[in-house]
Amino acid sequence: MLDPEILGVTYFIAGALDSLDVEYALGGSLAAAAHGYVRNTNDADIVANLQLYHIDEFVEILGSDYYADRFMIHDAVVARRSFNIIHLATMFKVDIFVTTQRRFDQLQLERRLHEPIEEGAPPLYLVTAEDAILAKLNWFWMTGGQSERQWRDVLEIIKVQQEKLDRAYMFETAPLLEVTDLVQKAFEAAEEE
Repeated sequence: MLDPEILGVTYFIAGALDSLDVEYALGGSLAAAAHGYVRNTNDADIVANLQLYHIDEFVEILGSDYYADRFMIHDAVVARRSFNIIHLATMFKVDIFVTTQRRFDQLQLERRLHEPIEEGAPPLYLVTAEDAILAKLNWFWMTGGQSERQWRDVLEIIKVQQEKLDRAYMFETAPLLEVTDLVQKAFEAAEEE
């Protein structure tokens, strides 16, 4: 079971994006939880196709319960990079990764699932298990292979999802992120455990 406060904040942000017709997909450790591997987390990661015309209304919806710097969000949307929002009562952070022209960003939104994070919760948009693994391998690669947490998440999702994973898609998409060798290594490591 995930912390109800974490779920509440995540669903609120997702609802705000839905109300603005912003395509989004929840990723990171909460997506990993939805795909069968639950661990403690201090933040939520959301890929979102946020545009400049969304910013004012988005910040207004968040209101005084959230730290949301309008200028930081504006700069992030212009540069197509990430920004964060903090729920002040819990200090839970939501990282919004603004989509770029990168093909993998587009694939995450094209392939997203409309499912609950956990049983009994309402559905929201989630990255697929395959895209969660690829994104985590990308972070692992970008940290020079130093993020044990990302690697552990990858192995656990593979072990839980096993034969459900679309391996062909993963190997076709891995070159976009320069993680082809890591995909192979992750499958082999998960099988050895």
